Amino acid sequence: MQLVRAGATLNVSTTRYAQTPVHITAFGGHPQCLVWLIQAGANINKPDCEGETPIHKAARSGSLECISALVANGAHTEMASLLVLWHCKWKIESKLAGLSGAGV
Repeated sequence: MQLVRAGATLNVSTTRYAQTPVHITAFGGHPQCLVWLIQAGANINKPDCEGETPIHKAARSGSLECISALVANGAHTEMASLLVLWHCKWKIESKLAGLSGAGV
């Protein structure tokens, strides 16, 4: 908090993946920190180098609390819905492949 008060930017991006503190917090599953960043004015819809926003990161990590915090604060959900569906489809296909490989 002191860094923000001193002028540190909340929307600074990493050089390698263009991720912000909100991306990293959402992927890490830290809803309290995420809410603090949102309340401090962080951009919750900024895409990274892959075009993924923080809600995509929360969906990838399975953090329902972070997804809820982002949605409650205006995160764009149209693309995140597709990611969640794809992720679920992938999990199901992986399990089915494991079952067929086990001779079931």
